[in-house]
Amino acid sequence: MLPSYTFSSMTSLTYVEIRSNPLLAGAVPYSLQNATALQTIKLYSNALNGSLPEIFGGMANLTYLDLSNNRFSGPLPQSLSNATALSTLNLATNQFTGPLPSNWNKLNQLVSFNLIGNALNGSVPEIFGGMANLTNMDLSNNRFSGPLPQSLSNATALTSLSFSNNLFTGALPSAWAVLTKLITFNPSYNSLNGSVPEIFGGMTSLKSLYLNNNQFAGPLPQSLGNLSSLTYINLQSLPSISGSISNRLTSLTSLTSLYMTSSMGLSLDAASVCVKSWSVCAAGKTAVCLPSIATCSCTLSACVSQLVLRNVFIATDATT
Repeated sequence: MLPSYTFSSMTSLTYVEIRSNPLLAGAVPYSLQNATALQTIKLYSNALNGSLPEIFGGMANLTYLDLSNNRFSGPLPQSLSNATALSTLNLATNQFTGPLPSNWNKLNQLVSFNLIGNALNGSVPEIFGGMANLTNMDLSNNRFSGPLPQSLSNATALTSLSFSNNLFTGALPSAWAVLTKLITFNPSYNSLNGSVPEIFGGMTSLKSLYLNNNQFAGPLPQSLGNLSSLTYINLQSLPSISGSISNRLTSLTSLTSLYMTSSMGLSLDAASVCVKSWSVCAAGKTAVCLPSIATCSCTLSACVSQLVLRNVFIATDATT
């Protein structure tokens, strides 16, 4: 345990790093609020616990805060909104509960924002309007619900966006079409519904796309065909998606992995997408799927002339 007086007279301290010590338990001492010159706090991978105190009110110079992989609980501190110089905020893998504070909209210098693996809940407030520098955000493995925030459309520097395994509902915002720098986009394992909007037209840097395990309906958007850098796409467990996807895939020359579910309403044209169970096709690339799926067949000549995927996995419902 850190003694309560640890930081009492350290008014000039700018850097704290106490990490990877599973024997370090207890609360963050209130005396840390006296270290108002702090720029970096790294207290990750310890066993610190309890509520995070409201100690950040005077930390106007704080740019880096990593408290991940501890046992903190309770609400997120409102006073963190005063640390307006923050560029990295990592509170992942704790036990925080409650909503995201709406006054965190002041954190306009954020570049990396990680809350993965807590028990946070409620709707995500519209706090992203001024976060033009945000490049990486992960809200996965929480209990957030309600619609997705429209204000994320202002975070046009985003390269990685994940909010998988929550309780989000409603549609993907069409305003997110401006997020053209995305490399990874993962909204999987929610209850998102409606048609998948035509938001992918400008996302030519996107490499990994996870739409699986949602309630999307209707055909997939034509703009998927513009994702020339895409290497991985997961379409498993989308029971209401229908139509052929062959014309979306033929232009995806970088695609190496496609995941689907056999009971879906999607269909693949074997002349467009080579699928042969455990067979080596052209250029030594292997296309794989379950042999029990009747559509998993193609001739070796089709493999030579058409798009070839290294890994095509068409699962039965029992395997998803």
